[in-house]
Amino acid sequence: RGQVYTATPKSLRKSLHGSIANLLLADPADADDLETAWHCVRSGRVDEARPRIISGAQACIERGALHEAELGLRSGLYLLNGEDRLSGMMLIAEVLQEQGQWRDTLGVLAEIQDELAQPTTAPRWRQISAALSARSRSRLESIPAFEVGEVVERLLRGLPSDADNKTAALTASACAATVAYERDADLAATTLTRLDQIRPSDWPLMELGRWLLSRAILSYYAGRINECTEAISEAATRLKVEVNPSSLAAEILLGLGALGCAKGEYAEAVTHLMRAADLAKRIGNDTLYCSATTNLALCHGRLKHFEAQIAWAKLALANGRFQGAYNRLQCLYNLARGHAALGHEGEALNAVSALAAASLDSAPVYVDQARYLFCAEANALLARSGQAERFSVLGVEGRNAKLHSASFAGLYARGLVRAQHHVGDAEVRTRLEALIKKMGSYDLPDQEEIREAYLRLFGKTCDT
Repeated sequence: RGQVYTATPKSLRKSLHGSIANLLLADPADADDLETAWHCVRSGRVDEARPRIISGAQACIERGALHEAELGLRSGLYLLNGEDRLSGMMLIAEVLQEQGQWRDTLGVLAEIQDELAQPTTAPRWRQISAALSARSRSRLESIPAFEVGEVVERLLRGLPSDADNKTAALTASACAATVAYERDADLAATTLTRLDQIRPSDWPLMELGRWLLSRAILSYYAGRINECTEAISEAATRLKVEVNPSSLAAEILLGLGALGCAKGEYAEAVTHLMRAADLAKRIGNDTLYCSATTNLALCHGRLKHFEAQIAWAKLALANGRFQGAYNRLQCLYNLARGHAALGHEGEALNAVSALAAASLDSAPVYVDQARYLFCAEANALLARSGQAERFSVLGVEGRNAKLHSASFAGLYARGLVRAQHHVGDAEVRTRLEALIKKMGSYDLPDQEEIREAYLRLFGKTCDT
């Protein structure tokens, strides 16, 4: 076919491409814009091709054809200039994020910094670039903990109340990803309040879905579980996540799975997480695949399916370079729990050792606290009471006297019980009662563990 094409006289090829372009342009509803753009270029009608390179790539992203979108953009980029070129580069960055290629995204954004710095460049492009950059950096865990609040503030300050839907949705997504990295409840609540100035109206489906997911994530970390449930359920319904082949759909399915875990509905959570894992694998997003498999290990452990818990934890750890520090700790903890429950003492001890020795570098303080509490619980399961008490003290004393994340409130309560002699009865009671006052913002399993800790220490049930 290639030989026939090259053997055809150039003038005839140009004419044929023009005729095909005319047919496609005559019926745009059924035409693929990237295909139309290609025929326009081949027939010398570059001006007609330019806008269709952008719209065609956007359509490919929305239907999950990520490689096609990237190929179309990169091959047509030389034709674009000015705002069209910026739009094309931003779409390439989006395509890379869809596939979990966070470092490559930062590389693409670095290529256009000089263009963005020009005074004639519209502010929205700088805002979109900042949002995409923050999202990548939070996923790579390369934002120092002390900068998280500043990053979110800059994003919110750069978002005008009349921002277009794409800029608003990407900014909300970046804020949610950055807050999720730090898991700061106060920052999550403040960010939600600031985003309330934006009122979605007649937004395209993908932007609306991204906006709703962002609000769900922020509501979850702010302890507003009902608001989280409403937002993510609406996102799932609107996007029809069962058939939508995008990373956004996979993230929504992950969120539904996390909510199922929070409510103790583990079998339902497994269904959502399996779909998320399958979709993430299909679109090549290893970050989301690792998140799904990590949570599957947790759910199977709660269901007492210990062989499955071990298998999913190992699968997640095998893709360790795509994992965040907290997810890696969770996997090692699930591995230790699963082996301990099955009586595999040697394997469980190996997992505990890896957990205790894990390098956390500049991870947020909640990750360090989680490591100690995970180690305490795993050692308790192995009847190593001395080690369990030692790690409990590390998890609830010093800078860890405060619970740094609602994600492990139950383990924190159990740690207080083991560290009672070090912390003191009065202080333990004060801290447990502080947890009880916020009971509604914790997952159901954590609530049960807090009640159990209170009952064990004081011989009576707590008032919630």
